[in-house]
Amino acid sequence: MKRVIFLVCSLFIVGSLADGVPGKCPQIDTVKDFKPEKMAGKWHSIYETGKESSCVCYEFEPISPNFFLGYFYHLKQTISLAPKNTEDFNEGFVVSSKFIPAMDKMSMFTFATDYENYAGMFTCKEVGDVHFPHVAFWSRDHTMTDERMLELKDMMAKYEGVDLSGLKAVNHSECDHGDK
Repeated sequence: MKRVIFLVCSLFIVGSLADGVPGKCPQIDTVKDFKPEKMAGKWHSIYETGKESSCVCYEFEPISPNFFLGYFYHLKQTISLAPKNTEDFNEGFVVSSKFIPAMDKMSMFTFATDYENYAGMFTCKEVGDVHFPHVAFWSRDHTMTDERMLELKDMMAKYEGVDLSGLKAVNHSECDHGDK
């Protein structure tokens, strides 16, 4: 049985709640034959939509085949994640968090990754007739080429209801995640 690991985009919590978009969350294309177990370990958010941020870093650890924990270094909080459908990891994941209510029951998707260097992440939460989308580009280290950023941005630009005009670089210049 496959181990499940997934990444969470945190600025949805602190930044995107004011940026609701009318309608339901868009259906996006996800990574085919997604291997969530390969996402285990540490990831640094390099670009995110929402408010400006710094030191956004996550670490993910499988606890069982269909349950895993994510730790937010910058928030000092732990969340749990599980697949929406245990038969098809491409259908995304659901977050549970008693400490971060804005993230509770939020849907998450990986739209691009090579598992070793980068990941493109999309999260969305529906509240009534409004949805709150969030896009993040992640790296195993603190860098991402402009070419990779533009490639990931182009992949998300085609979806109605996802505004990338607020995509910002995350500042990692004074961070201590134990890996510099």
